[in-house]
Amino acid sequence: MEKIAPYILRNRRYILSVVRNLTTEQINDVPRGFNNSIIWNIGHMTAVQLEMYYLMTGNALKVEEKYHVNFRIGTHPFWVEEAEIAVVKHLYLQAVGQLDEDYRAGLFKNYDALASPHPNASALSDITTHFLFHEGLHFNNIMSLRRIILMGEVPIR
Repeated sequence: MEKIAPYILRNRRYILSVVRNLTTEQINDVPRGFNNSIIWNIGHMTAVQLEMYYLMTGNALKVEEKYHVNFRIGTHPFWVEEAEIAVVKHLYLQAVGQLDEDYRAGLFKNYDALASPHPNASALSDITTHFLFHEGLHFNNIMSLRRIILMGEVPIR
């Protein structure tokens, strides 16, 4: 984790830099043809990280529960007020440092493959591989949403 945490953090900082000037309306927008918003994707990436590393190893979440349950797998976008957007963005960055710190401290040694929804995840390294893939998917979703929002909605052909 200590080798990949800086890259995850760099990617997450980049995402926040490209959405920094979007309005509350834009960051909450779900354009036609999409299923979620930019802020939902950001919150979802954090929630999935927490789920994969903390809950699957029998550890407690280190955030208020609402930041997990509102963005976890199977949830749908909802309106997020400006003050809450700031919190979601802060947690998005803070969670990477916390993950790295907890990994170094050995907090995730009790990974339970049977508790994992991923059938091929027999070790924590498998979860890390899936986590990085998941980050990439949602990075692309955010960039696509941003492009559409800044262009104005374009009819789907």
